[in-house]
Amino acid sequence: MNAEKRIIQMDDASPKISKDKKRKRLVLILAFAALGAGVAGYLWYAARPETVTLRDYESSVVRSGEFVSTTEASGTVLLPTQVEIVSPREGYADTLLVSEGDQIGTDDVLAQL
Repeated sequence: MNAEKRIIQMDDASPKISKDKKRKRLVLILAFAALGAGVAGYLWYAARPETVTLRDYESSVVRSGEFVSTTEASGTVLLPTQVEIVSPREGYADTLLVSEGDQIGTDDVLAQL
């Protein structure tokens, strides 16, 4: 009987992995890499500040000063209440010193009895 003896070096020996296991491991690594790239892309896109571009605008020099606003209008002022003036003396007005629409002050004489 001719028997050959083989000597196996244990330092160089490694367990053999089947091709199916290698393929599954590669697919799993690629899936995790794609998932990580997707999450990183979403976080990068979500963290960007929103930019708005204005096209038609004018620029001006800013100066400090007093702000003045003026409004002009015309019309008739209607008071919501009517005031009745009662005199201690009865009689008719001899002279009416104002007419409708005149501006009057607090010390103005309106009529003479």
